[in-house]
Amino acid sequence: MSIINIRKQTEREVLSDCKHYLTILQNQRKLLFKRTSTTGVPMKFGNVVRLRRNEDMEGMADIMVFFNMRGFPMTIHIELKGTDGKLTEKQIKWRDDLTAFGHKYHECRSLNELMSVLRSYGIY
Repeated sequence: MSIINIRKQTEREVLSDCKHYLTILQNQRKLLFKRTSTTGVPMKFGNVVRLRRNEDMEGMADIMVFFNMRGFPMTIHIELKGTDGKLTEKQIKWRDDLTAFGHKYHECRSLNELMSVLRSYGIY
């Protein structure tokens, strides 16, 4: 019996891998994507720039992907997590609110998971 050791990834690593792949697909005109960020809005205080948390966007999925599926416009919301990451309460509420309105929401923990989600919509 052999044991396969799969290295755990941080959320930052997953985000970097996925953004790179989505950029390739965007350059091929297969989709558009937009990264959302709640980490902060730059605010200048004298000579010091600090990030002020963007509370209006807390809980939103990390990435929105826009594409056409058989001629119909589609948007999917993708939350990226590291291997051991968990959704926050605000992220759970956002997911539940989106899906209640019929929007598509996916949680991905690796580039392979993102690729699988995109393939399910016919994006290669």
